[in-house]
Amino acid sequence: MTNITLLHLSDIHAQNNLNLEPISALIERESIELIVISGDITQFGTKDDIQRILALFNQLSAVVFYVTGNLDPPNSFTFTSKNVKPLEGQLKEFKGVQFVGLSGSNKTPFRTPYELTEEEIQMKLQHLKTLLDTSKPFILVSHVPPFNSGADTVRLGKPVGSSSVRDFVLKEAPLAVCTGHIHESKVITTLGKSLVINPGPARHQQAALLKIHDSATNDFSVNAKLLKF
Repeated sequence: MTNITLLHLSDIHAQNNLNLEPISALIERESIELIVISGDITQFGTKDDIQRILALFNQLSAVVFYVTGNLDPPNSFTFTSKNVKPLEGQLKEFKGVQFVGLSGSNKTPFRTPYELTEEEIQMKLQHLKTLLDTSKPFILVSHVPPFNSGADTVRLGKPVGSSSVRDFVLKEAPLAVCTGHIHESKVITTLGKSLVINPGPARHQQAALLKIHDSATNDFSVNAKLLKF
């Protein structure tokens, strides 16, 4: 049987140094095997900044899968090391669960560095679909949340997520969607058959802990809780 303890971080927005001691302590306390980062690793950083921050994560005892966000530079999702692996346009498997990733965001009013049209997002998601083994469960790691999912609501109450991500989630039914982007929309909710988690900004010590299990009949389930570190 499979049991995975996963730490979900998003919106780190690192500018200079990043203190990972609280995360290291959390890894030890919760026996975390895998960390998923769903984008905005830097605050308008450079590709070198991304690599510097991810190199720090490589020193942790857990495996790290990541995508970048709209405040990270385009094409900055190439860093790879022993423990840190990019998910953008790729599939990684961990203990029988597939992980696929989407970096950047849909269009915003702020003209941030890495924004995509809905058509571009749809094409990227279609590519991810071709990578999936339909006999195994998968988790989508997407910086931008699905539209009108509860994980994409800004302060004025308007949903601003991606309609293409929403369509993909409803059609393909991932086990979970690990997202972020909208800081004020910290939530654990469902969309169709999928659990959707926006943990809030790691910049403010917010995260989510996921427990993934399978049964004797190979049916996978996931539970999540929000936490501070």
